[in-house]
Amino acid sequence: MNPSEAKPTVGEFMTRQLCTVDAELSLNDAAERMHLNRIRHLAVTEGGEIRGVVSNRDLGMAAGMPGVDPSKTPVSVAVVGVAHTVPSDTTIDVVAAVMEQHRYGSVVVSEDGKPAGIFTTVDALRVLRQLVSGKPAERLSPPTHVAPDPSTDPEHKTRARTAALLRTHHATPSPNDGRFGS
Repeated sequence: MNPSEAKPTVGEFMTRQLCTVDAELSLNDAAERMHLNRIRHLAVTEGGEIRGVVSNRDLGMAAGMPGVDPSKTPVSVAVVGVAHTVPSDTTIDVVAAVMEQHRYGSVVVSEDGKPAGIFTTVDALRVLRQLVSGKPAERLSPPTHVAPDPSTDPEHKTRARTAALLRTHHATPSPNDGRFGS
């Protein structure tokens, strides 16, 4: 890279639409939301604030614990820690180092102190493709919660059907009786 060229930032490659799940919804509700949106990470919110991020792996591990009923256990039990957040102007090399060091699969990206998106390992692979090829790298498999351009999206009908399913998906918070040890 030419020293006069600016390094790419996380804001250039992040997924702008941050898909969330309320902390009191069940593990099954969160897993279904991931499946319908074709994503592997959800920001977990409580009272409108992001409390953490769960991955599909986190959900699977929590659901597999003895005594856990995934249809009743709230997704909050699967949150491992607070969501790591970086400003959108953070360079990719800095974000990649943080993700590698802590083995994060994603980081929440903020703009003006508010969540603006998420940067995942899939986004990082797109950065790598662009840097290696020297050409802009379009998303090869965009999540369904990202509004596609119907004129260029070969899966537009499938995504539209999934979007309709999501609009009619009305999960209710699970009761507290599904917590560990209950």
